[in-house]
Amino acid sequence: MKAYQMHVLFDSSACHSFIANKNVTKLSKETKRVEKGFIIGTPLGETMEINVVFEGVRININGCELEVDLIPLELSDFDIILNINWMGRNKARLDCFIKTVTLQRAMGETIVFKRERISNPTNIISIMDARKLLKKG
Repeated sequence: MKAYQMHVLFDSSACHSFIANKNVTKLSKETKRVEKGFIIGTPLGETMEINVVFEGVRININGCELEVDLIPLELSDFDIILNINWMGRNKARLDCFIKTVTLQRAMGETIVFKRERISNPTNIISIMDARKLLKKG
């Protein structure tokens, strides 16, 4: 299986994990149609229903292999959004100050994911800023 580099956002407030539609063709998984679709809310206040999911997708982050379910979504700034609460038997801790995610694996192993240094894109704003701007019109 071919490996692809992708930009991942760890999100503690997301209820699911997502993959950008543009990257769906890179997965070697079939979609599973779900009877009751997922109602997804966007930062702009819109909602959409999505009724497909890629189950059991294996991803490797810095040598740590994880299995996640990914919902395809139109994303532009990230390739994958991972809900850190999806980790099941694993425990995850997000530290925004030092920009790390610490994963305590069920078998006792601890893995720390540290943010790679990237230039600050000017087109990314915080959800709080987006809400304030939307209220102002």
